[in-house]
Amino acid sequence: MPSFIMSLSASLLFALKIALATLLAWPMLTWLGIEQPVWAVVTIAAVSDPKLAATADLVRDRVSNTLIGCVVALLTVWTVGAHLGSLAAALAVSVVLARTIDHYPGSWRLTPITVAILLGSGIGLPASAALNLAGLRAAEIIVGSLLALGLAWAFSWRPHRRWRNWRLARQG
Repeated sequence: MPSFIMSLSASLLFALKIALATLLAWPMLTWLGIEQPVWAVVTIAAVSDPKLAATADLVRDRVSNTLIGCVVALLTVWTVGAHLGSLAAALAVSVVLARTIDHYPGSWRLTPITVAILLGSGIGLPASAALNLAGLRAAEIIVGSLLALGLAWAFSWRPHRRWRNWRLARQG
């Protein structure tokens, strides 16, 4: 099979994986009460990769960065509230934490991004609403990551590989 056809086939399969994850995440999260689960879809796109091992690494990095960002954002909202000053301080703290942990993922930038998403969304809201919003955004990110990983695993075993190997064995 020509390399262009193989590349197109792999690209279409990868696109299908992202589309399926989106089609699963959006209705599931809206059913659970999240009106616009955009961050689940953003996460699906961010952590998906044609290779299962790469997707697993991206999911691990995304979830670990999200959890640290969540802790920083939630503690900030809980202790001092969500406002511009607390956002700036929390971003600084998250960068220091992410950069000083030995062997922390190279994608450490996701930690302050998570703080910005979670804490920034709550600026001007009462602390309880900001905490609720932060929790919902974190849930979206984790659900998106897990769906992307699950579909990467499901697509890593494909019956057509068995057919291709059989066909190559017959030709050889």
